[in-house]
Parts: sequence; C-alpha cells; structure tokens
Amino acid sequence: MRNISKIVIAATLGAACSFGFPALAQDVPEQPPLPHAEPLPPPPSLQPGMPMDSDNGNPEAGSMPQDQPTKLGGIETVCTGTGSAKDDPQWATYPIRIEFSNGAAQYLSGMHVTLSDKAGKQIGDFVCWGPWVLVRAPAGSSFKVTASLSGVASSPVKGADFTVPAKGQKRVELTFPGMEANQ
Repeated sequence: MRNISKIVIAATLGAACSFGFPALAQDVPEQPPLPHAEPLPPPPSLQPGMPMDSDNGNPEAGSMPQDQPTKLGGIETVCTGTGSAKDDPQWATYPIRIEFSNGAAQYLSGMHVTLSDKAGKQIGDFVCWGPWVLVRAPAGSSFKVTASLSGVASSPVKGADFTVPAKGQKRVELTFPGMEANQ
C-alpha cells in the first residue's frame, strides 16, 4: 500500500507540474510550446509584398502596421482583430469598427482598403492584415471606405459610407460572399 501511495503522489506532482503550478514544479525543465500553438502564416497570395490586383491606381499602397494606431490625414486608424489583440479594451474606444467577412461569419484579412472623406479626398490607401480597421475621428464626420481582397483578381470591390457617432462604436460591415476565410 505504501508503494501505491508513492506512485499516486508522484503522478499528482507530475500532473501539477504540467499544469503550470510553479510551487510544485521543482527541477522540471520548461517545455517549448507545441508546434500547433503557433499561428499559421497567411496563404501566399496574402503575404506582405505580393502584388495587389486592385490597387485603385495606387501602386504605392503599403501594409498598415498591425495593432498600432496610425495617423492617416489626421485621422487615427488601426488595423487589428486577430489573436488576443482583438480583446484589447482600447479598441472599444474607437467610434468606428470596419469589419471584413465572407458572409458565413468568417473574417477576412489581407484587404486592400481605401478611406476617403465626405468630399472624396483620399485619406488612406493600405493593406490591412487583420479583419478590422478602427477609425477615430470627430463625431459627425462622414467617410467612405472601399475594400477588396489584396492579391485576388476575382475579389469584388465593396464599399460603404459611414458617419462617426457621438458615442458608442458603430460597426461597418463589408461582406464578400463566396470568399474563403483566411483567418
């Protein structure tokens, strides 16, 4: 019976160590993360630097940094919405959230986005590698957004007009039915 008790205690300590209880994990080497825990890279057509089919005449359109607020024409924008970054509470403070999906409740990323003001003046032309573009601008400001899947010749161009609300967050959804999810 004494040997069984030792086995149970050893198994319990081993299980506790594998579940990350540091007080019980003595002399246990740290394990590398499992290979499936790493996010997969985007497909080749969505890799940064790939030519864009729908560049709206602007071959200079570049990638917007992920999860970093960026000023475009005095308007603060952010490309985000993937991984744990999508849960960052600061994103809820942006009055506009533009979302890209395929109509089957699946997000799309790698969108070539053009943002223009009410008068039609282009504010930004970029590729967003996340499924959301957040916009912070004065309440009552009006804008137009157009987007297409970068690097996909068959991607339709979708657009929407929106006005920044005085409070809360407005979702502007651009849906691309029939496109396969890439997130």
